[in-house]
Amino acid sequence: MTPPAIATRRLLAGALLALALCAIGCTGCADEHGSGLASDAAAGGHAGGSSTSTTSSSSTGGGGAKPSPFEGWEALAGVPAYCEVYAASEPEKLPPFSWVACSDGAPGCRELEIDWEVPASKYLFYPGPLAGAATDGGPLLVIARRLAGELAGWYELSMAYADGLVLAALRARDPIDTDEPCYMAQPAVGSGRVVAGIIDKTLGHPDYIEHEIEVPLSGGVPTVFNTLSAETLHGNTGHLKSPGTEFMAMAYSPASQVLIVPYDGSPPTVFAKLTMEDPWGPNYPLAIGADVLFWANHEDRTREHVYHSQTGVTETFIKVSGADVGRILSDGQTLVWLQVSPPKALGGSPNSVELWSSPVATTPAGLVPQKVADLAPPLWNDEAYFESDLVVLRHDSWSRNIVLRLSDLVYWTVDAPTGMWWGKTLYAAADEIVMPVQPPMFQSETSTLRRLKLADLGAPQPVEGLLGE
Repeated sequence: MTPPAIATRRLLAGALLALALCAIGCTGCADEHGSGLASDAAAGGHAGGSSTSTTSSSSTGGGGAKPSPFEGWEALAGVPAYCEVYAASEPEKLPPFSWVACSDGAPGCRELEIDWEVPASKYLFYPGPLAGAATDGGPLLVIARRLAGELAGWYELSMAYADGLVLAALRARDPIDTDEPCYMAQPAVGSGRVVAGIIDKTLGHPDYIEHEIEVPLSGGVPTVFNTLSAETLHGNTGHLKSPGTEFMAMAYSPASQVLIVPYDGSPPTVFAKLTMEDPWGPNYPLAIGADVLFWANHEDRTREHVYHSQTGVTETFIKVSGADVGRILSDGQTLVWLQVSPPKALGGSPNSVELWSSPVATTPAGLVPQKVADLAPPLWNDEAYFESDLVVLRHDSWSRNIVLRLSDLVYWTVDAPTGMWWGKTLYAAADEIVMPVQPPMFQSETSTLRRLKLADLGAPQPVEGLLGE
């Protein structure tokens, strides 16, 4: 679903970042756009083996943990001591996020204040762990910031409400500066919790282990709910996560298989794999109840599929004759997706891109598809975001987003600061959106986050004609 122009930029940016990080042994780290930093460059492993896996006995425990070097922080239970991961005992006492007026004076705009000591390198934030959601308790952000001064060589993963208390926090050794065996994988927020992974690479490539952690949105110390063995991972890392009510759905990087990871610690289940017949592989899982929607290529067409965990049955969810169906998104009430023709398998550039919606459903019979808008081809990519009735569409230039409100079919055009790009949308609340600000071609060098009030973006425009020309 990635057009040639943006694919070229992504490969170059990923290659540059992989070169910058490969010296630290961070093979398989997930950047914020979901590609493995080093695995992209090294063409990491592929799926294989059995469809289920048990927790690896060599990766559990936490006995003999090193004493915490920080007052008020304790070793995280459930991970080996050599990982040196510490959790804040009373996170609500940590300083909350601070926001200041945007440096270019953009109306209704606030930026995350960089009010902590930062390292001399260009990476202020640890590559990968950035996430968010507009929860019932307010907009929530998950940010891993690299530290300096007395905390040099460490980074801190903060889970906090944008305008409220810190929910939870972890500290770990910074693998950019040190040769450490463990680092954080891409987090996600949903179904009343934050989930994230801790990659353990002590066994060496490609035998990684991934410890999965969760934090309820009521706050508290993170807990390890499952551990994925090296047999399950096959040299890949879980860069895309979708928290459900009973399990987390997860896709590997590169796109090779999709699985569910139960919160009760029972064995994960792999339900979709890369095959020679479907060489693009499954990706972009979305957990809804006991079902998982996911993107997959089949018979030279990209389609949406659904896996029903209670029956173990997988079926085609959305297929369109003569068109590819892009990744599906949901805000809890509605599903949205892109339909693109001609299909990718026929080659060439798309000449028709459409945005479609339906009330939430998990069976083909339950869908009520409705065309929302015709989109200009530069809006065809996999960086769309949907939350709180707002669809955020990424322009091919990466410096412009279209924010479309479904309920009244109006939109705003949002340009990045001069000379900069937008990163992945972190949350879309009813009245504002938050996006990272990044230099062109270096998508992991986030400089700050911007909060933009919709009321200050100017009068919305009606959705009509070809949107995004």
